[in-house]
Amino acid sequence: LYLSMAEDKSRKGEIDSPIRDMIDEINIDPKMSTTSSCSGRIVVYQKLENIRKTNCNWLLVLHEPINLEQLQDSLRNVTTGGIVFAKFEPFILHCQCADMETARCLLICGLNSGFRESGIVVGKNDRFTVAIRSSQIMEVPLTNNSGKVIVPDEYLDQLVSLLNQRMQVTAERRDKFLTEFRNRFRSSKEQLEYSVQ
Repeated sequence: LYLSMAEDKSRKGEIDSPIRDMIDEINIDPKMSTTSSCSGRIVVYQKLENIRKTNCNWLLVLHEPINLEQLQDSLRNVTTGGIVFAKFEPFILHCQCADMETARCLLICGLNSGFRESGIVVGKNDRFTVAIRSSQIMEVPLTNNSGKVIVPDEYLDQLVSLLNQRMQVTAERRDKFLTEFRNRFRSSKEQLEYSVQ
């Protein structure tokens, strides 16, 4: 069964730039196909009253470290009628595998890299989907329901540090995952070729 020609169906319609090369490398394997992914992101959003979270007001989305000025600027765009949250979402990858052994090996790559919430789901027609993920999610409110900021700048400054620490950890785990992947699924010659790119 060959899966590598399938299209990654990540929500925003394209692969996040920090993991584009990784996704391309995984999809070279004919027994694997990524179905969704996120490199890890920092989000500031307003949860509007009486509206589903999927339709909330996105104020800032970053797949890289944030600074205090960016966070403060995002809060200036707040409207009334909903609480503003800052949220960190770690790296996540869903990959469909052609057989259980391939899925098992990919799962081990994730577990060995610190993604301890990873697992395998068996679907119809014996399709095996591996979810590589961790429990790094952090979410905190920044305003009251009227959109007024309820925390001091000192708090925002500390929050920036915490968000960036989590972004750094998820980046390190991603790098380790790619190394584990290459060790298990690539020959020595292929590993050398990738290392000099």
